[in-house]
Amino acid sequence: MRNSANNFLVLRVALIVLIVSCLELIFRKFKCNLGEFFGLFWVNFLFLLVLFYWPPYLARKFNGNLSNSLAARFSLFFNVLFKIAFYMLFMAIFMVFILSYLQQGVSDYLLFVPLLIIWPIYAYLELKQHFIKCTLPLVISVFTLVVIQFLNVSNPSLATFDEYFPAFAEVAAMVQRGELPAQTSNNQISEIKLPCKYRYLIGCPNRKIVVKQQGNATEIFFCQDRSRFSQGITGFVYRSDGSDISNQKIRKLKENWFWQNVK
Repeated sequence: MRNSANNFLVLRVALIVLIVSCLELIFRKFKCNLGEFFGLFWVNFLFLLVLFYWPPYLARKFNGNLSNSLAARFSLFFNVLFKIAFYMLFMAIFMVFILSYLQQGVSDYLLFVPLLIIWPIYAYLELKQHFIKCTLPLVISVFTLVVIQFLNVSNPSLATFDEYFPAFAEVAAMVQRGELPAQTSNNQISEIKLPCKYRYLIGCPNRKIVVKQQGNATEIFFCQDRSRFSQGITGFVYRSDGSDISNQKIRKLKENWFWQNVK
């Protein structure tokens, strides 16, 4: 009788995990079609909450350590919130210090890879002897984390420039047609936040391109990384008049396009 009740509890949890996972994947896939990241933060937060909540919840239910009182449920809930906050703080420190030293840009791919590694360990430590019983919600959770890796678009690099070139060319054309309004402007220099569908072209955290007017020419800088605590900056440069601006720090890639590497 007890095993039957436990199996029903696992199935109920698995169904909740499946619904939230589907919601996360749908919003992540179609976030640009649903408006400017409409609700994505809250969907991500709900997904993290369910992901971190259900292992200790099932473990306590199986062990008989979780009463039906509201106080016990709130205690578990806030305990999970603390764990999520700790994970986010860890990720913030990791991004600022480690990625800055390794000279890599910020991307959703890098944000979720650590979770794919850390969460199964967390789930195992919480469930321990009940790990096998929870195979179904475990598989759904891990599968969702794996699929997220494929939905996250990695930032361009020097090696993959040709692969991303059509998108770069589209942005450059939109800037020259005046279709992207500047958020900030100072004399001949403007900053423009890219539309959602092109934001992956920028590796720097602000996700903005810098547009400079050099006489009759337009110069666009696609920042990829502010390395070593902003002491250097790398990225792609577009020059509308086709002038060769190559030097020790700027390398020509193709007509109108250059790679800037300042350390």
